[in-house]
Amino acid sequence: MENALRRFATPFYLVAALFFFTPVLDVFLNVWPWRPGLEEWRYGAVGAAANYLVSMVFGCLLATATAAVCGHRRSLRVLAVADWVVAALLAALTLEFVLDVLQLQTRVPQEDQRGFRLGAVKAVVKYLASIVCLVVVGIAGWRFAREMPRQQDDRPDAVLVRGA
Repeated sequence: MENALRRFATPFYLVAALFFFTPVLDVFLNVWPWRPGLEEWRYGAVGAAANYLVSMVFGCLLATATAAVCGHRRSLRVLAVADWVVAALLAALTLEFVLDVLQLQTRVPQEDQRGFRLGAVKAVVKYLASIVCLVVVGIAGWRFAREMPRQQDDRPDAVLVRGA
């Protein structure tokens, strides 16, 4: 059974990458042309990106779980750090988003305030939930890697993605 799982390591890593990078590409293309100097653009871009977070977090989880099941100790550590880096980037985006919301709320017409605030709250909740999930996945991956016995995966020439 373990050998069968190892044979699927590369496809699992590829699907995980697809779940992570496809939404990133979609967000970048959907908010084109880039105008990061405008609060309105940042509000729309970061708010729209919130709708893609579940897929990205699932991609991180799938890659980390694959590394754990296949015994890829070094990959687990790399992925744990990557999970934490993505969580930190999302935290920075969330903070900037909240600041943009505070700046923009005075310019939003009174009749649109409810929708504006509801959209902002939904986006912040999605970001915070994603940050928590990524931190937890990273911690679990790091701890699992620490408890794994040293294997051939710890060779200096071992790679993150490989087939059996």
